[in-house]
Amino acid sequence: MTVEQQAKYWKHKSRKHEDAAKVYKDGLTAEQAKALQDKIAELENAQLTAEQRDFNQQLEDAKNAARQEARNELLPVIQESQIRGYAGTVVTGPRLDAWVQAVNSSIFIGEDGQVDGNLVVQHVTALFGEQTPAPTTPPVVQTHPNFGQGAPAGGSARPSHRDAGLAEVNKRFNKAA
Repeated sequence: MTVEQQAKYWKHKSRKHEDAAKVYKDGLTAEQAKALQDKIAELENAQLTAEQRDFNQQLEDAKNAARQEARNELLPVIQESQIRGYAGTVVTGPRLDAWVQAVNSSIFIGEDGQVDGNLVVQHVTALFGEQTPAPTTPPVVQTHPNFGQGAPAGGSARPSHRDAGLAEVNKRFNKAA
């Protein structure tokens, strides 16, 4: 194809795509699509029998009950871990564990169900004083296993192939000498 033919070809493809996109753009708005979905759901619901409606309602109730049960089970664990994280900026180790077990965590939880980190830090600082410096650990020197990629097991430098070759030549040809 010549350059002009290629340009014509791609312009045609571009126009075809633009025309298809214009149809969707001028088609339904988001509100119209939502209204159509609601109408479809209403018509489907009208076709259901009373038994099917009861089943769907029971299914939704069971889903909501399961969500609430999971929330009631996991939310205290999450809130305790958040409190432990905030308090861990001031206290560490066994003192932190003892404090978390003894404290009433509901005093740190706001109306929205979120833990107030500033309140936790203020409370722990008032009880235990200022923040303890984080213990410094020496940097870990990472060692990698030797998989035999050319390095001898002893860790010394590789033997010279030249020296090994000369030794073999001397061994083979200088016996008589």
